[in-house]
Amino acid sequence: MLQLSHPNIVQCKGVALLPDKSPLPVLLMERLKTSLHAYLLCPNNSNLPVKRKVSFLLDIAKGLDYLHSRTPAIIHRDLTATNVLLTSQLTAKITDFGNSRFLDLDPRTTSRTFTTVHGTLEYMPPELQGVTAQGVSKKFYPSLDVFSFGHLSLFTVTQTQVTLLPPTSTDPETGQ
Repeated sequence: MLQLSHPNIVQCKGVALLPDKSPLPVLLMERLKTSLHAYLLCPNNSNLPVKRKVSFLLDIAKGLDYLHSRTPAIIHRDLTATNVLLTSQLTAKITDFGNSRFLDLDPRTTSRTFTTVHGTLEYMPPELQGVTAQGVSKKFYPSLDVFSFGHLSLFTVTQTQVTLLPPTSTDPETGQ
């Protein structure tokens, strides 16, 4: 986190150990008070201009491009409107890298396979929503974040929480 430096990624300022509080280290991050989710759902912002919404999405896309262009690439794996924070100038910054993973995109090497999926179910591609329950191994690529970005774009443009239905294996006619 300390090595990431991009205007659309929340900056990690350092690490601290808090004796008497927790045995785990604490990340000291850039302070941003408002999430994109809270901002978009605020009644005062119900008529945001399209230009502002596009600006948010461009900021997020630039941050994702930075993460995916690194060597090794970083896959966020939990890109949601709550994991995008806004500066006082309304610049969008990606945060919460707790589920992120490195991925070597060199085709000569073996890609990383994960046996469990972490993140927000509603923002996951349908083919990954049942991975944990089915115990199936899947390879994760930047396309996982791209799908989440598409869902995030829909939420940003409509300013309405969108629920994508997971795929079903039942016959709609018989219900079996």
